Amino acid sequence: MPHYKDQNNKLHFLDSEEHQFLLPQGCVKISDAEADSIRTVEATKTPEELATEARDKRNRLLAQVDWTQCTDISPEVSSLYISYRQALRDITAQPDFPLTINWPTLPQ
Repeated sequence: MPHYKDQNNKLHFLDSEEHQFLLPQGCVKISDAEADSIRTVEATKTPEELATEARDKRNRLLAQVDWTQCTDISPEVSSLYISYRQALRDITAQPDFPLTINWPTLPQ
């Protein structure tokens, strides 16, 4: 799984490199060893910091697919993203939030 870090040294990963457009601007690909090092630092964050970061990521992911809900988009395309968008909104209701988050998969 490819790992990336942003300009603030925050770790990001993708299940496929074809989804690189979901990464925040300025991310660079890093090695597994560097990703492990960043994870060690992130492990010291408070739940409040983790929750803020998760909400920021959720908001970015929602914004990147806002176009799917425009009135000029076909209902077939729009409907593919409705459950994805709702799952993003519901991450804060997951039992172990913000320590563990099951991020929804972007529709294909």
